[in-house]
Formats: sequence, structure tokens, C-alpha cells
Amino acid sequence: MEENNIRWKDFAFDLFGTTWKVHFVDYIEEGESVDFGHTSDVTQEIIIALGNKERYKFTKEQIVLTLTHEIMHSIAQTGQYTDINYDEPFIEGSARCIVSLINQDVFNYVEKEK
Repeated sequence: MEENNIRWKDFAFDLFGTTWKVHFVDYIEEGESVDFGHTSDVTQEIIIALGNKERYKFTKEQIVLTLTHEIMHSIAQTGQYTDINYDEPFIEGSARCIVSLINQDVFNYVEKEK
């Protein structure tokens, strides 16, 4: 899927020996509320919306934050941290911190060998 001149491609990642699949969709049908993403511990799938049903397109920043938020849920679900999985303020706060660290390039602090 392409949004905001970015091509969002489905992908998979391994977490504690479990493969999680990430799918990007135009929007998630969810009643009157805006739904940015879902995580299913049953199917090990994360669904990320690129916009809402009124055709409003989410920004790159919103999509990255949502993906990080849903990955935090997958960590809690896979690691059996059930209390944390339902603690939305903790999940959202952690996701915002991780995105901030990524934006500061903190994880690329090690100089690569030439």
C-alpha cells in the first residue's frame, strides 16, 4: 500500500520464537470510533490502518506510532505479560518513547566496521 508517498509493505518479524505478520490496510471498519490498529494474539497478526473510512489519510508519524504501539502489544502478548497488555497508558507511553529514540537515531550509536 502507498500512502503519503511512502510504500507500506506487509512484513513479518520474530519475537520470542513466534512469527508475527504485519498488514497495512486502507482503514479498519470499527463503528463510529477511529481505529488505528489491532493486534491478535490468536493469529499473531498486526493490522495497521493507513487512514479512516472517511478517507482521511493518517500521517507517517501516526502510522509509525501505531505500528510501534501494536508491536508493544505483541511483546506483552508473546511474553505473557498480560497485565501490561491491557495497560494502554503504559503501552502508548512506551511506544512514544521508542519512536522518540528512533527519531534521535539512538539505536545507531555503534560505529560500523569498515
